[in-house]
Parts: sequence; structure tokens; C-alpha cells
Amino acid sequence: MEKKKACKSGYGVCDRAVMSQPNTPAKWNSRILDCCIDRRVCLCGTFCSMCLACQMAERYGECFCLPLLPTTMMMMRTSMRERYNIPGSLIDDWAVYMFCGPCALCQMAREMKHQLC
Repeated sequence: MEKKKACKSGYGVCDRAVMSQPNTPAKWNSRILDCCIDRRVCLCGTFCSMCLACQMAERYGECFCLPLLPTTMMMMRTSMRERYNIPGSLIDDWAVYMFCGPCALCQMAREMKHQLC
């Protein structure tokens, strides 16, 4: 009969194996200025960026009106980087949104399309 080890936490007996995946960093599927790769996203991001942002927020699992609040899309970019294991920092996300907001929005939309489809 197999012996079970007591958990270090003191909550009982551990009978599950702990498995982990290597945490290898990924990268964005497209670059920030690759806007013309997806024409629909490019046109929507250029002429109706708020519609694209609301659509993305809803698809990401957030409230569709999230982009109406200031800085939320920058924070969603940070969340997306963490979810998809893309390296970067909060300062990078701020700079990208400050200087290339529509391009950043289009990059995020392309990344979501790539990850979810």
C-alpha cells in the first residue's frame, strides 16, 4: 500500500501530483505598426476606436463599457500581456498608449483574434 504524505499546510493529506509547465515568455503576434495586416481591425481602430475598444473589452470578458473609463485600455493591455505571458512593463504599456493609442488598440485586437481563434 502506498503511503501518503501530510501536507505542509496542515490541511490533511496530499494525494495529488503537482505538475507545472515551463513559464516561457511569448511575444506579440504582430508588431505595433503592423496595422494593415487586418484591414477590418485597422479601419475600425482608425475611424471608430471606441467601438473596437468596447468590442474587445466584451470579448476579453469585461464589461463592454469599460473603455469609457480613463486608462482602462492601458490596464487591459497589461492584463493581456500577463495572460498571454508577453514580456513588458506597465511603463511600456503607458508609453505605447500615450504615443500610439490607436495602433496599440489594433495590436491588442489582432492578438486577441490570434489567441481566441
